[in-house]
Amino acid sequence: MKKRNQSSILSLLIVAAVLFGMALKCGGSAESRDGFPDGHKLDGRYINTNQGIQSFTFSTDGTFQKSGASSGSIPGGNGDYVSGSTISGTYHLDDHTLTLKYEDGKKEEREIEIFNCCKQPDYSQQTPAQIKLNHVLFTNVED
Repeated sequence: MKKRNQSSILSLLIVAAVLFGMALKCGGSAESRDGFPDGHKLDGRYINTNQGIQSFTFSTDGTFQKSGASSGSIPGGNGDYVSGSTISGTYHLDDHTLTLKYEDGKKEEREIEIFNCCKQPDYSQQTPAQIKLNHVLFTNVED
């Protein structure tokens, strides 16, 4: 029984290390506490694959594209599906706020954090290694 408890504790430690891997690799928190200067521009494509694929492509001219795709099987054996969409607009950064203005007039604000520590030796606020939008991590896939 003692060996089983040690194994469970070791498993929990491994899971914790994976979840907090970025901070552990970098010797501290990877998150930038400093916000972006007003009007700052990003450059790159950022993806998240937790639920389908969602991406944001930011350009230094202040425009963005938001894309999403998913696929799966319909319960009951009615076949497979694939869906996707892309929407564009302009963006504005100020401190920890990303304001998206879509072409259809819709406006959305998201909290943004920058993660850079593991992209050594370069630290870039224009092309950060990762960003967090409303607590969801997106990874830069362009180098």
